Amino acid sequence: MLFVRLNAAQGPGPRRVVIGGVVAAMLLATACRDAAAPLPLAGTYVLRDVDGRPLPAMVYAALDTDPGDGEYRIFMAADTLRLGPEGQYARASHILTVRPALADTTTNAGYIEGTYTVEGDSISFYLLGRLQAAGHLRAGVIEVAETLFGPPPSLLRYRRLP
Repeated sequence: MLFVRLNAAQGPGPRRVVIGGVVAAMLLATACRDAAAPLPLAGTYVLRDVDGRPLPAMVYAALDTDPGDGEYRIFMAADTLRLGPEGQYARASHILTVRPALADTTTNAGYIEGTYTVEGDSISFYLLGRLQAAGHLRAGVIEVAETLFGPPPSLLRYRRLP
């Protein structure tokens, strides 16, 4: 905080000087802030696409172990990522499993909690102390490379909600 001592005969009263000093300090702090510094990460992020495909996006396909059931496909229908201010996260997912030969669609919901760390523009997610996924931060977007149901990894793109 900037303090200036003025004699009453020299100018404005002490209240104006203190207020002016506070305003000047705030302006100085704002002007010196690194414009490229990342915004606080805490908040809610919603999955927008998987490997560039809009939701629901197919993330895995295989033949069922029972030959009569044919192929099954797994789709990521929705995913929400909540980042806490102290390095904790919660993730809620909705997955669709489609078995065309059986005319069957199953919806599954998943929920996990873990921790995250940030270094520069990189973010890492941990579950029970083990690295779960890693990605990059860019202007309200988190891109995460994660192996969902089998290789290769998928690129999940989350956008921060206002």
